[in-house]
Amino acid sequence: MLISVVIPVYNAEKYVKSAVESALQQKECGEVVLVEDQSPDNALEVCGALARRYDKVKLYRHEDGKNHGAGISRNLGIKKAQYDYIAFLDADDFYLPNRFAKAGKILSQNSSIDGVYEAVGSEFENEEARSRYFATHSNELATITTSVVPDKLFYYMISGKYGYMHLDGFVGKKEALLKVGMFPALRLHQDMVFFVKLAAICKLCPGEIEKPVSLRRLHLQNRITNPHTNFRETSFLAYEYLVKWMKHNKVDSAQTDLVKTRYYKMKYSLYKRKQKYLTAILYCLYYRLFFKKKEGMLFNPEVRG
Repeated sequence: MLISVVIPVYNAEKYVKSAVESALQQKECGEVVLVEDQSPDNALEVCGALARRYDKVKLYRHEDGKNHGAGISRNLGIKKAQYDYIAFLDADDFYLPNRFAKAGKILSQNSSIDGVYEAVGSEFENEEARSRYFATHSNELATITTSVVPDKLFYYMISGKYGYMHLDGFVGKKEALLKVGMFPALRLHQDMVFFVKLAAICKLCPGEIEKPVSLRRLHLQNRITNPHTNFRETSFLAYEYLVKWMKHNKVDSAQTDLVKTRYYKMKYSLYKRKQKYLTAILYCLYYRLFFKKKEGMLFNPEVRG
C-alpha cells in the first residue's frame, strides 16, 4: 500500500526538510503533500527546493494567498492527495524508521478498518519547553493508554481518562476523512475534533500504542507550550463545533448526549468566569436538568455496551 503524507507548513523553515525526508524514507510513502500557509519566514523557499529535488514532493498553497491555519491546510492536502490512504506529519516533527510497519499490516489485512492510531513521542528543544509542556501534561507520550475495540473508542476518548491521539501517529482511508468533513476551521483542538468525529462514525483500531512511531519537536513556538493559551476557552469552542456537527450528521443520540454533557458544563463555567452570573445560572440549571445524570457514562466508558 502507498500513503500520501500531508504536511501543513507555517513558520517551519528550520524543520520542514527533516520532516519531509523522514517521510520519504518510509517505503510506504507514495508522496509528500506540502501545503505552505503564508509563512513569514523562508519556509516557502525551502519547500520549493524540496519539491524540485524530490519527485514525490508536491507543493501547494491556498488560492486566495491567505493564512488559513493547520486544519484547513490539511484539508487542502487531503483533497490533493493521490493515494487511498493518508497520514499526517507536522512540519516541525519527524517519523521514526518503519513508521508504517504495524499500521500498514493492520490496514492491509482488514478492509473494514478506516484508520489506525499509534503513539507519538516528544523531543524537547530546551528545558524551558519541557517545563512549559509538563505544566499542563503528565506524559510525554501522546497515545491512547489502553487497547480499545472500535465501537467503544468514542466513549474512551470523551472520558478524557485514557490519553489522546496525535496526528503524527495516524493513518487512515481518504474516503473516511472526507466522510466526516475533514478538519474544522479551528485554530486549536482541530485534531481532537477530527478524531472524535472519526471515532463516532468510523472504525479506528490501535496499532503500536506503547512505543512511538513518530516524534514531535516541542519548542517555545508551539501553541501547546505557550503559557498564554486559554485552553478552557479553546476547548469550549471545539465542543461547540462538535455539538453542531453531530446534530447535522444525525450521530447516535447516546454519543451526542455525552458531548452535550461536556459542552453545557463548559458553557456554565465559561459564563461564570466572565461574571455573567444570570446566564451562568440558566446554563447551570439546564445542565442539571438534562445532562448531569449522564456524567457517570463520561467517566465509565464501559457502561456502554
